[in-house]
Parts: sequence; structure tokens; C-alpha cells
Amino acid sequence: MLVVALATVWQAGGAVLLAHVSGPASSLRIAFLAFSVAGLLSWLPQAWRRGRGRAPIDRGGEGSVRTRVSLVVVTAGAFLAFYAALAWVPVEAASAVEVAAGLVTVLVITSRGERVTRAGLWRASAASGAVLVCAIATVTVLGRDVHSGAAAGGVAVGIGLALIAGACGGGVVLVSSASGARGLSAGQLARERFSGAAFIAAVVVLVTASGAGVPAAVWGEEALVAVVSISLPVLLLQWGLVRAEPVGSELVLASLPALVHLGESARSHRWDPLLGSLMGLLVLTVLAAQAAPFALHARRGRGIA
Repeated sequence: MLVVALATVWQAGGAVLLAHVSGPASSLRIAFLAFSVAGLLSWLPQAWRRGRGRAPIDRGGEGSVRTRVSLVVVTAGAFLAFYAALAWVPVEAASAVEVAAGLVTVLVITSRGERVTRAGLWRASAASGAVLVCAIATVTVLGRDVHSGAAAGGVAVGIGLALIAGACGGGVVLVSSASGARGLSAGQLARERFSGAAFIAAVVVLVTASGAGVPAAVWGEEALVAVVSISLPVLLLQWGLVRAEPVGSELVLASLPALVHLGESARSHRWDPLLGSLMGLLVLTVLAAQAAPFALHARRGRGIA
């Protein structure tokens, strides 16, 4: 879980950077570059070991074609939708709506197979976190409308894209966790996820002509941003997801809006007391949800519960 937490902090910093250096067209190019680099980096260890005649790193697990295709689609959807949403709504709002949708997605799907009492505690905690994140997103978006007069239609588009990104992100968490349990390594998942997502992003860039007439120097700058802000943190996150429980991972990721708000406040040298308080409450909710199962287990061990 620590790996997931570190990756979440890194992703928050990347989201703040991308929100201020990219527009709709450049977001598509950056996503394509990020997927391509992540896919390439995930292939390098395997190729190096094979070149030296060593055994492969992978554990030999296999996933179905449906699982692999689903993982590619939800990966592309999560990133492309989120970075497109940044063109319409503030980064805090986009990240808040995204993690709320991700929490609900994981909550609904995992609750079907849970049978123990602890599952009820997880579901209640996740639901509380989702409601709280939605409230934070609403406050942020309303603040944007009051100060800049952003068109309601544009805000609706941004929120819709963030919802899609969150649902897809929840899918990534679930499929990664299940695939890890079936023996697939983080390297296998990363190669399939990002190679396929790079192809989808390339098609989108070509169809939208987002790369037409862009100077090579701009491509170079965007590649650097893509590697630092997306490629490296998502590879770290993938490593953590295959080793962690899906609901626990999603609850850690739920702290993303608070981290993004902290980064935005540091960048702009401005602090909103109301929004900051809500973000602090979000962090406390996430920590309580993470600690509750351990506390419950300790009480049961003493014969109290």
C-alpha cells in the first residue's frame, strides 16, 4: 500500500503541472507520449534479461483476451478523459470527481462478492468518502463559476469527462488486482496496458489532427512533461496495484484531490480556508477508512466485538 501512496503523491504533482502547461490538443499528445514511454520502459527489463540469456521476470500467469482488452480500454479512457477534463474545470474539481467515481465503481463491483462483516465496514467507509469527494468537487466548481464566469456547458463537459475517467480508473484498480491474484506480474500488465493505450491515443491524435504542424521542439518538451508527470508515476502505481487490495488502493487514491489542492495552493501562493478544511476532512476520512479494519480486528481479538 505504501507504493500506491507514493505513486498517488507523484500523480498529484503531475496533475498540477499538466493543468498549467497543456490545453486540449497538447493533452492528447502528452497522453500518447506518456503511454508510449511507459510501454517502452516496461519492455526494457524483459528484453535485457532475454538478451543476456536469463530467465524472464514474469511469473508466467496469463489473462484472458477479454481481461487484456478491458485493461487497455479503461487505461486509455482514464487518462484521456481526465486530461481533457482539465481544459474545462479546475484540476481540484476534476481529481475530486474522478476519485469519487472510482470509489463508487470499486464499491459496487467488489460488494457483490464480499461475505464477511469487514466488508460492510469497507463499503460504508468507501461510500462516505465518495459523498465527501463529490461535495468538495461541487464547492470547487461553484467557486470557478463565481470568479471566472465559466460557461455551465463547459463545466458539465468537464465533470462528465472526469466521471468517465474515474469509472475507468476504478476498472484499472479492479482488473490489476484480480490479474495479480491470477499470477500476472506488474511488468506484464504494464506492457499490455500502455502499449495498447498508446495505440488508442495515437488514433485519437491522428483523427483530431492534434499533432499536425507541431514543431519538433514542442514534441520534445511535451515528452519530458509526459515522462515525469505520467509515465514514471503510473508504472510505480501499477507495481503497487497488483500487490494491494482494490478497495484499499482506491481509498488511498481518494486522497488525490487533497494533494492536488495542496500543490495548487503552493503554486499560486493562495489558500482557501473552506476548501482546505474540506480537503483535510477528506484525508481524515481516508485514514479512518484505512485504519478501521485493523481496529475492528483488535477489538475482536480482545473479545469485545
